[in-house]
Amino acid sequence: MELKVEMKEVAEKAFYQQGSSEKTLVKMKRRLKELYDRRNAIAHQMDRSHTDASICTITDDTVDDFISDITKIVDSVLDVAKSKVS
Repeated sequence: MELKVEMKEVAEKAFYQQGSSEKTLVKMKRRLKELYDRRNAIAHQMDRSHTDASICTITDDTVDDFISDITKIVDSVLDVAKSKVS
């Protein structure tokens, strides 16, 4: 059985905000890229800047925002997949 879970549908479910000028798919891709870039800096550069090797700071709020966004995406994928099966 093939489930066609569309990124746009997941993005709509995860990131829709009434009145927002940023499209949901654009926001989801941006947030995933930010997370990907941050993860790579931590894993491959010991969390240091490319330009001067200074240590990058990260706040509790940044971590909470990333966790919240990933949770929204995962929950949305699950909801969309469940709706395809039902």
